[in-house]
Amino acid sequence: PRMQKWRKFCRTERGLQMGVSFAKDRRGVAAIEFAMILPVMAVLFFATVEVTEGITENTKVERAAASIAKAVAQSTSLSDRGVVDLAAMGQAILFPVTTPLRSTITELRIDDVGGVSVVYSVGSDPIDAATLPDGFAPARNSFLIFVRTSIQYAPGVPWFMPAAGIKLTGTNYFRPFRSECVLLNPQPGDNVCPSVTP
Repeated sequence: PRMQKWRKFCRTERGLQMGVSFAKDRRGVAAIEFAMILPVMAVLFFATVEVTEGITENTKVERAAASIAKAVAQSTSLSDRGVVDLAAMGQAILFPVTTPLRSTITELRIDDVGGVSVVYSVGSDPIDAATLPDGFAPARNSFLIFVRTSIQYAPGVPWFMPAAGIKLTGTNYFRPFRSECVLLNPQPGDNVCPSVTP
């Protein structure tokens, strides 16, 4: 019965006028459109923030690797205390990020046929073997300072990546500036670099 009354009313002049008026009424359309687009805008905003923050931290990690490698290359020797101080310097470069920085200092020896061997490796993640990047061909019979830094980047809003975060890594190579090599914990009178002959 109610549906029949409603149908009869819709056929009346007043009912038709109300229908036309309702169809022309645009009030509230903007609010509905905003409610529909708000989730998309929120996702784009937080994604932009996370990507920007990640790029910024990755740049700092790479800068820390370059700074540590340059500092070592400017020295003639490296002590255990120096390794600690350089790690602290790398951490300071990350400020205001407080995520612990892992840094490893490695001296590589390039022999007369281009082979690469590790002279020493100290820091967070020491290595016993290394390879050079493709296209990187340092001088034969020489030494290289190789530094790798890394942090575990944890997103502020864990919607776009694993909650555990992702590993950001920086690497850098320098040839020693003041000597043929950089000795590790040298003893008095010890100033001879390891032979580069296999």
